[in-house]
Amino acid sequence: MPVTEGNDLLAIGLAGFGVTYFFTSLAGAIIIDEARDDENARRINYGRALLVPVAGPFIAVAFTDSAKQRWGSVFSGSLQLTTAVLGIVGLVRKGRARRAQRYAVGGGLTSGGAVLSLSGRF
Repeated sequence: MPVTEGNDLLAIGLAGFGVTYFFTSLAGAIIIDEARDDENARRINYGRALLVPVAGPFIAVAFTDSAKQRWGSVFSGSLQLTTAVLGIVGLVRKGRARRAQRYAVGGGLTSGGAVLSLSGRF
């Protein structure tokens, strides 16, 4: 019997993180390219920070004075953090369910009394 507990959170977490990180890193790469033309070191650092998963968008806030860019960075970082946590929770739940399947306790009544059984897989 396959373990399905945790698959939904794992799939949502991985897909959501992948999509969010893809667009954030794409925005960072575009910002770096545009900033190189202007030789703006602060904007290049902002774009580079966006290339770092999860923590990068929060780090990028220090390199901009724009309220829109700060909001976008915090929003993107929050989405990345949320989806990464969902993926980790799904992975942990899947592991626990798999370990729980290894052991089974059973019991029943017979004509002469009762039966108790313990089985495990190693």
